[in-house]
Amino acid sequence: MTASGRLAEQMSLEPTPPLYYALVGLLIKLFGDSDFVLRLPSVVFGAAGIPTVYVLGRVLFSGRVGWIAACLLTIHPLHVFYSREARVYPLLLCLTMWTLWALWRALDRDTTRAWVIFGALLVATCYSHFYGLFLAATAGVAIVFWGRDNKTRGRGVIAVALALLGFAPYVAMTFPHLQQSGAAWSIESFYRDYPEERRLGKVLETQLIGADYHPYLRQLDRPSTPPWLRVSSLLAQLVLLLAALAAALRSGRLRAFGFLAVGWLVPILIPWGVTLLGRAIFHAGRHDVYALGGLCVMLAVGLDLLLFVPAVGFRRGLRVAVTVGVVAALVWGAFFRLLALHLVPPQDRHRSTGAWIAEHATAGDRVFAMGIRRLITQHYTQIAGSDVVFESFPSSTDRHPGWSDVLELMKDQEALHAEARRRVEELGKQNAAATIFLLLRPYEHTDDAVSSTWLVDRHLLENLWAAGWIRMSELESPNLQIGAYRRPETQPVEGPGAAPESGGEPSP
Repeated sequence: MTASGRLAEQMSLEPTPPLYYALVGLLIKLFGDSDFVLRLPSVVFGAAGIPTVYVLGRVLFSGRVGWIAACLLTIHPLHVFYSREARVYPLLLCLTMWTLWALWRALDRDTTRAWVIFGALLVATCYSHFYGLFLAATAGVAIVFWGRDNKTRGRGVIAVALALLGFAPYVAMTFPHLQQSGAAWSIESFYRDYPEERRLGKVLETQLIGADYHPYLRQLDRPSTPPWLRVSSLLAQLVLLLAALAAALRSGRLRAFGFLAVGWLVPILIPWGVTLLGRAIFHAGRHDVYALGGLCVMLAVGLDLLLFVPAVGFRRGLRVAVTVGVVAALVWGAFFRLLALHLVPPQDRHRSTGAWIAEHATAGDRVFAMGIRRLITQHYTQIAGSDVVFESFPSSTDRHPGWSDVLELMKDQEALHAEARRRVEELGKQNAAATIFLLLRPYEHTDDAVSSTWLVDRHLLENLWAAGWIRMSELESPNLQIGAYRRPETQPVEGPGAAPESGGEPSP
């Protein structure tokens, strides 16, 4: 959409700023839209993050710390995971680390050129993800605490202000759509089902261990890390953080350590706090990936102390034991998690659904689905050699395959029910349609609520039942969430005038 000039429409569906999408759109125009092309930016920026974190570690501490930090990022499972996914996060991580490097350099040199470089990188970070705004908050804290004098602080504040001013036009364009963004709706549903994920300890544990991702990622059939491995990996990294603090005190690099701590924690704590206050914007293990650079450098400082700083006397034996335990926990944890990422593929429901539809549906059948699932399943069905007809319900999701339509539809249940009734009446008049396949969605249930996707699906189901369509359980696939209904034996079929207009209870 960005490549075709429909930027305003794209912004109403996906609030993430356009830098990554513009890059992908350019690659599509140049090289096509193969899987390789679409995933290439993530691979490139994921790989580029490794020398980038090396530079950050070298500038703040030493080349040896930089090498260790690069190794830690290389085996961090969250970094590997997102470097394989066609999303913005590897680009965001790279820009975040370069922005932190430029901020440290500007605080140290206090030249106009240094502040301009920092401001330009901060703007680029904001245009890759809204979380760049939280990095601006990080910069504000660093400028206040580590600016050399008031002149330096003044220049820093001006640089941050100009960067935010450069991002303001995009914020103004997208702000009216943010309340309708599907991201907030999906995160609210996630926290409703997994309230323990709001705890700060869980947030930090997810990033430190990087193993038991939040449930949203665990649904990809990745195996959970054994408890003993989770505990040992967490303890090992906590030991490294304490060792890093001791090394900073010992070498007089407390300023650099504090800078890194702010660069790691502030971008996490702000969105976590906003979510805790009621506006869900934060997935631990996903939205905090951009802070991994600071974490890896801090862990590298601690590991550098254990591995390379000499110990004397009885402390030497203790140091050796702790070092062996820490390294073993990190290596075993990384081995297990990377093995899980590479050798246990996620269940590709869309591909499996497409193959199933191609095998069971005939040319006269219809497949009803909504939004993104319709688009992807139709693609895989065609690959499997079937040209069965796909239709969107609600019809608006044919144009806007995103969550925002669900939120808008929830505002007018009567219109949704009327559309479902009209579609079923049309099917009753089309003798060519023999079987209706419905691609349903997983429904989230709590004590007092159900998901909006269930409210969408139920209208079509109610009208099919009311019109006498017969459920064909032998043609269904429960694990793929495919329902099947065949038209009544007698013709013509009357329209479902007795169906409830809206709000009634569905049939069992």
